[in-house]
Amino acid sequence: MKEVRLFVLAFGMSSLALAFSLSQTNELPFIEGLRVYSSAGELLPPIIVRGDTLVDGTPNTFNDFITIEFDVHTKLPPNLQIKFFHCNRDWVIDQNVFLIDEYHNTTSYLNYRSAPAGVKYYTYHYTNQFPDPYEIIRFNYSGNWVFQIFSSDDPGTVLAEGRFIVVDMQCSVHVNVINDYFTEVPSPLNQVNRVIASVIIPEALNHAFVTTADVYQNWRLYNPRRIDVNDRDPYTFVEGITSSRKRFMVNNVEPGNEYRKLDLSSLTAYPNGQPVRLLGGPDQSRFYWEGGKDLGGGSRVSEFSGIRSDYLNVEFRLELAQKPSSDIFLVGAFNQWHPNLSDLCAYDSTRQLYTVWKWIKRGIYDYQYILGTWDSAKGEVVKQNWVALEGNDWRTIDEYTVVVYYNDPRFGGFDRIVGIGVGSSNAMIP
Repeated sequence: MKEVRLFVLAFGMSSLALAFSLSQTNELPFIEGLRVYSSAGELLPPIIVRGDTLVDGTPNTFNDFITIEFDVHTKLPPNLQIKFFHCNRDWVIDQNVFLIDEYHNTTSYLNYRSAPAGVKYYTYHYTNQFPDPYEIIRFNYSGNWVFQIFSSDDPGTVLAEGRFIVVDMQCSVHVNVINDYFTEVPSPLNQVNRVIASVIIPEALNHAFVTTADVYQNWRLYNPRRIDVNDRDPYTFVEGITSSRKRFMVNNVEPGNEYRKLDLSSLTAYPNGQPVRLLGGPDQSRFYWEGGKDLGGGSRVSEFSGIRSDYLNVEFRLELAQKPSSDIFLVGAFNQWHPNLSDLCAYDSTRQLYTVWKWIKRGIYDYQYILGTWDSAKGEVVKQNWVALEGNDWRTIDEYTVVVYYNDPRFGGFDRIVGIGVGSSNAMIP
């Protein structure tokens, strides 16, 4: 189908997976199905790495961009705008005027296509890479970044938002993951991953300003594990504080379980326009079960086209023998692994199940259940427990991404990311 470019304003978000019901499909504007991932492939998290090389020494340009895609259900293409913000190491948007490039942080020049014939629950699909080929959007400095999506008709309301990371590969970072015992808790919670990042800092950087690293497990960009020279976490350590060679270590990362898989690929099993009750019965606690192979926290959606690209209203059902200690939330690749109040599972006393309905685009997604408490003041789920319902097992294969921060003294000081390393766990028993 012919690709059209929409001239819009500028701003951008979507950590909130905005669900919709049959009675709401005509409300304008509406954003759904937000995904952000590496231009190297939809199964890779949204991380731009500049200055890295391939095995043969040639520049690696495959991961120089991110892809942002989403759908809208409006009669006419809405006036949308995406805006990008540099953040500090804690994901707080920087207010430093020297980091804000008003000429290159906002775009309304977005590519979209009409939905395929026969699709009911969206009318336009947007797919855009950034930095864009027209050089409207530039990421002048590495670091943590967020984007937010707005409508020019209501610029004060964020419709959707997401996170991504930009890395300038100046430091060498090697990540090693070791299975270990955590003797302070009973089995299976005593099975942990020890993550070690060895960093070599070049002379061009002042090694004294390299004091912090964050560890990300799979796609969980909203749950970094901080390793800092000055933190008081008894399970994190930094060696070589006064050296250009440092080691950042965390000793008690729970591997969890392989993710559950939501497979909506079959039109026969899950026809368009029909509510979905997943085959195989309600989900169960997997505290002592080993899960099957997952997608590493990602999703496969791009392969579904035509009428196989519509949305389905899916009921997630969880059956538990005992009432949990706190509320249950659904997380997965369909909500950026960042639960909100709409992901809260309600207890159905008639069926004795915890349930939540979600509108999800046909595809294959990793997901799981977590325990937590909704904090209305913070607008987020706090006291998250990712293993109480899903289990914890050394045999789980996790990918750990470690990013290294540099407290750049320019402009009064700001955080850049000057190195990245990736390591995977293994199924070996220590």
